Amino acid sequence: MNTYNAIYTRKAVNEDGDLEVTFTIKNFVDAEIIKEFKKGTLYRFKASEVKSQRTVQQNRLMWAILEEIAEKDNGENYTSDDVWDAYIEALEKANAKCEIISIKERLIPMFKETFRATQILNTIEENGENVCLCKVFYGSSKLDVGEMAKLLDVVMIMAQERDIPLYDYKYM
Repeated sequence: MNTYNAIYTRKAVNEDGDLEVTFTIKNFVDAEIIKEFKKGTLYRFKASEVKSQRTVQQNRLMWAILEEIAEKDNGENYTSDDVWDAYIEALEKANAKCEIISIKERLIPMFKETFRATQILNTIEENGENVCLCKVFYGSSKLDVGEMAKLLDVVMIMAQERDIPLYDYKYM
């Protein structure tokens, strides 16, 4: 089933007494797909409200605190990998959405360039080659405001556990 993003515009009753509902489609791709619809054909629609994405302020706050966690755990010479490790720890603790996949070990560096929030769970040998079982997290950009608030709470708890003062930060 295809999913379309549309804004509810109005409803009316047509000359046959049937209810007509109008949605406005602003996305070019969705508009192109809907051109394929045939008049008189029955289609099934499932409507749900699109939740707003996490805010820029939430994202900035999360990454600022994650950097402090990485520094506390690894010293002042911490790396971006250390920040990502803290991020994955937070995603794990927040029970964030994820998928489990297997991938050849030699492909992990290339894979992590695309799916940065990846945790290797196990490595086995299969047909003479190492294969990794990985947990791949959906990133914070896919979270709605409520899910991001939960992740931020976890990040703040992680900071408190490390005695990182949070009074410098305003929750927005």
